[in-house]
Amino acid sequence: MTSIPRKKNYNQLFLECYTKEFPCVTCSINESNYTFCLCCACDINISSGVSMADHAGPLFRKMFRKSEGAKKHGCGRTKTVAKISEMADECQSYLADMLKTTPFSVATDGSSDESTLYPKRFTNQK
Repeated sequence: MTSIPRKKNYNQLFLECYTKEFPCVTCSINESNYTFCLCCACDINISSGVSMADHAGPLFRKMFRKSEGAKKHGCGRTKTVAKISEMADECQSYLADMLKTTPFSVATDGSSDESTLYPKRFTNQK
């Protein structure tokens, strides 16, 4: 019986440079994949960048209390994933069209114990 390899999980960790760029967040006293929002006084799980979208609406409503746009903002994780997926589809189509008309190269590693590369050049010439 063969086992299905599990996908490796990469979690985002808080970095001090985040506070420099966004002064409203700081290191959480919880796990290293959380940040503390000084505006909302709550911890935010940043292990996945998309999960932070769940926090955006409540944060905007607290930061911009008089803004009608902030009150109506509703773009949590589900809508964000849908937007990212749509953008990926468009980029993939654009890239495929571009590669059909532009020469490009690909280099593959021939072995895990050597650094030998096998480059290939592709063109649309027949």
